[in-house]
Amino acid sequence: MAHEHPRRSEITKQLARVEGHVRAVKTMTENGDPYVDVLHQLGAIQAGLRKTAQMVVDDHVENCLVDAIEQGQARIALAELTKALKTILR
Repeated sequence: MAHEHPRRSEITKQLARVEGHVRAVKTMTENGDPYVDVLHQLGAIQAGLRKTAQMVVDDHVENCLVDAIEQGQARIALAELTKALKTILR
Protein backbone atom coordinates (compact mmCIF):
# COMPACT_ATOMS: atom_id res chain seq x y z
CA MET A 1 0.00 0.00 0.00
CA ALA A 2 1.39 3.42 -0.95
CA HIS A 3 1.60 6.13 1.67
CA GLU A 4 2.27 9.82 1.56
CA HIS A 5 5.76 10.61 2.82
CA PRO A 6 5.92 14.33 3.65
CA ARG A 7 9.67 14.24 4.38
CA ARG A 8 10.61 12.63 1.05
CA SER A 9 12.24 15.80 -0.29
CA GLU A 10 14.13 16.41 2.96
CA ILE A 11 15.33 12.79 3.02
CA THR A 12 16.46 13.01 -0.60
CA LYS A 13 18.46 16.16 0.14
CA GLN A 14 20.07 14.52 3.16
CA LEU A 15 21.04 11.49 1.07
CA ALA A 16 22.58 13.79 -1.54
CA ARG A 17 24.78 15.27 1.21
CA VAL A 18 25.82 11.79 2.30
CA GLU A 19 26.53 10.89 -1.31
CA GLY A 20 28.79 13.94 -1.59
CA HIS A 21 30.74 12.83 1.49
CA VAL A 22 31.13 9.32 0.04
CA ARG A 23 32.48 10.76 -3.22
CA ALA A 24 34.87 12.94 -1.21
CA VAL A 25 36.19 9.92 0.70
CA LYS A 26 36.77 8.05 -2.56
CA THR A 27 38.62 11.00 -4.07
CA MET A 28 40.64 11.60 -0.91
CA THR A 29 41.66 7.94 -0.81
CA GLU A 30 42.60 7.95 -4.49
CA ASN A 31 44.67 11.12 -3.95
CA GLY A 32 46.45 9.68 -0.94
CA ASP A 33 45.11 12.31 1.47
CA PRO A 34 45.92 11.82 5.15
CA TYR A 35 43.73 9.11 6.64
CA VAL A 36 42.84 11.31 9.59
CA ASP A 37 41.04 13.54 7.09
CA VAL A 38 39.36 10.49 5.55
CA LEU A 39 38.22 9.45 9.02
CA HIS A 40 36.60 12.85 9.53
CA GLN A 41 34.64 12.38 6.31
CA LEU A 42 33.66 8.85 7.34
CA GLY A 43 32.32 10.29 10.58
CA ALA A 44 30.26 12.77 8.58
CA ILE A 45 28.88 9.90 6.48
CA GLN A 46 27.88 7.92 9.57
CA ALA A 47 26.23 10.96 11.16
CA GLY A 48 24.41 11.72 7.91
CA LEU A 49 23.12 8.16 7.63
CA ARG A 50 21.94 8.18 11.26
CA LYS A 51 20.10 11.45 10.62
CA THR A 52 18.55 10.03 7.45
CA ALA A 53 17.44 6.87 9.27
CA GLN A 54 15.84 8.96 12.00
CA MET A 55 13.95 11.02 9.42
CA VAL A 56 12.71 7.85 7.70
CA VAL A 57 11.60 6.31 11.00
CA ASP A 58 9.80 9.50 12.03
CA ASP A 59 8.06 9.75 8.66
CA HIS A 60 7.08 6.08 8.77
CA VAL A 61 5.69 6.25 12.30
CA GLU A 62 3.79 9.48 11.71
CA ASN A 63 2.27 8.34 8.43
CA CYS A 64 2.47 4.65 7.56
CA LEU A 65 2.07 3.37 11.10
CA VAL A 66 -0.83 5.71 11.81
CA ASP A 67 -2.54 4.54 8.60
CA ALA A 68 -2.01 0.90 9.58
CA ILE A 69 -3.49 1.46 13.03
CA GLU A 70 -6.52 3.18 11.54
CA GLN A 71 -7.00 0.21 9.19
CA GLY A 72 -6.67 -2.37 11.96
CA GLN A 73 -3.26 -3.56 10.77
CA ALA A 74 -1.24 -2.37 13.79
CA ARG A 75 0.33 -5.75 14.64
CA ILE A 76 1.57 -6.31 11.09
CA ALA A 77 2.92 -2.76 10.81
CA LEU A 78 4.68 -2.99 14.17
CA ALA A 79 6.24 -6.34 13.22
CA GLU A 80 7.54 -4.83 9.97
CA LEU A 81 8.92 -1.79 11.79
CA THR A 82 10.58 -3.96 14.42
CA LYS A 83 12.23 -6.09 11.73
CA ALA A 84 13.47 -2.99 9.90
CA LEU A 85 14.84 -1.44 13.10
CA LYS A 86 16.68 -4.65 13.98
CA THR A 87 18.33 -4.52 10.58
CA ILE A 88 19.49 -0.94 10.89
CA LEU A 89 20.60 -1.27 14.52
CA ARG A 90 22.91 -4.24 14.06
